[in-house]
Amino acid sequence: METLDFIREKFREYYLKNAIKINAPSSMEKREFGFVPFKKEKVMVRHRSFESLGQLVNFIKSFVPSDVYYSSAYYKNPGEEKMVSKEWLGADLVFDIDCDHIQTPCKKTHDTWICPNCGKTFVEKPTQCPTCHTEKFEEETWICEKCLDAAKNETLKLISILEEDFGISSKNINVVFSGHRGYHIHLEDETLRSFGVDERKEISDYITGLGLNIRTYQPKKRKLSFHEMDVSGVGWSGRMARALYGLILKNPEDLAEIGLKKETVKKIVEKRDKLMDLMSSSFDEESLIKIVGKSAWINMVEKALQEVTVPIDTVVTTDIHRLIRMPDTLHGKTGFRVVPLTVDQLYDFKPLEDALIAKDETVKIKIKNAKTIRIGGETYGPYVEETVNLPFAPALFFLCKGKASPV
Repeated sequence: METLDFIREKFREYYLKNAIKINAPSSMEKREFGFVPFKKEKVMVRHRSFESLGQLVNFIKSFVPSDVYYSSAYYKNPGEEKMVSKEWLGADLVFDIDCDHIQTPCKKTHDTWICPNCGKTFVEKPTQCPTCHTEKFEEETWICEKCLDAAKNETLKLISILEEDFGISSKNINVVFSGHRGYHIHLEDETLRSFGVDERKEISDYITGLGLNIRTYQPKKRKLSFHEMDVSGVGWSGRMARALYGLILKNPEDLAEIGLKKETVKKIVEKRDKLMDLMSSSFDEESLIKIVGKSAWINMVEKALQEVTVPIDTVVTTDIHRLIRMPDTLHGKTGFRVVPLTVDQLYDFKPLEDALIAKDETVKIKIKNAKTIRIGGETYGPYVEETVNLPFAPALFFLCKGKASPV
């Protein structure tokens, strides 16, 4: 059996048994739906609309898609093919956090760059292949517990900003594990629904800290005055002050791990008491610079900015017609469930355990080349040209990632 046919059959078995658990998105009759078929040419079937959850579930069970999407937007006529004919009524505010956008140290151990001509692999993207001299490379990304934990931490940071700076209750924040590399945040608030691209960009800029790069600061052009920062303050003032204070409290190993320069780490350790006194009373930037030096201060502020900003996919947030993965469906690149979560549930959620399809079955597969991954509490790989019997979830993962074929 061909690999795609095998995966589709397993997805079909899942939906026949579990499609009843799918929950309809709010006002589903005003949403557009899209479906990616199990074909080599993955052209989305979209501009579909459904009047009821029953219609949607029946379609999923018969069509058996690789991936299911629905629009963050509400339309008067969601089934129309031309966007102007749909008649836009508003859209949820959506955020996408993907570990691909987070610079975690683990990437150097599991991500590679591949030369498409000679097949040579590199742990960092080279400018030119030393063997065949090509300058074009294919990136192969992987996932692990560490990078998914980083995506969760960024999601929690975003939730904190939404609650503290925008006054949004956690009850109105819907979290969804994407089924692969990260999380989606949905805000279905009628006040936000009418926001256009410009308003959404303002929110996106605020969350990513656009314009707060210390290297661009000029005394008369600063959007944030460090003289006004206060560890007990709200908004960017308090957040930056607390991040800097937190840096000062870290041990030398942690300071080095986040990328602070050796001389900066040395000055923080030597001057820690003075720095803490200054920052806990009045935030006097000039005095702080005198203690650590301008270069070290800039280094500290840059790292603090990384600590408090959130690397959301800004295109997703500003797109008022966005199609986003539907909760309770399966992800075609992993075989994992797209899991809806409350904010409280997010803290203890473990995607490589809690998003797996529960199925008491082993699958015999031939793995071409796959790196190590920990799924369901067990470690699998690395594999190179091996035929193995694996539990259902890791076997389906390797198949969906294109690393294996069924035997």
